[in-house]
Amino acid sequence: MNINKDLLGVISTSKGAASIVKRKLDKKGINSSTAAHKIGVNPSTLSRFFNGSDLSISLAAKLSHHFGFDVETLFSLEAQKKHMQQKN
Repeated sequence: MNINKDLLGVISTSKGAASIVKRKLDKKGINSSTAAHKIGVNPSTLSRFFNGSDLSISLAAKLSHHFGFDVETLFSLEAQKKHMQQKN
């Protein structure tokens, strides 16, 4: 079975897409402020996302364009997060 290593530890949690985005940025040595400026959003927008706000279509598109994230994967993780939140 071939599993994307970036997804390990994320699939079984309810942290959603923010967890995988944060991991990839950390791996590349990019802090959230630098990432926000690179994708053209206010640093507070990215901070809110990392702290649990829902992923917007616009932010997903920018993360995909600038850092190569798969939009479908990001929204699948967000759906899983919401499902886990409803269970609790």
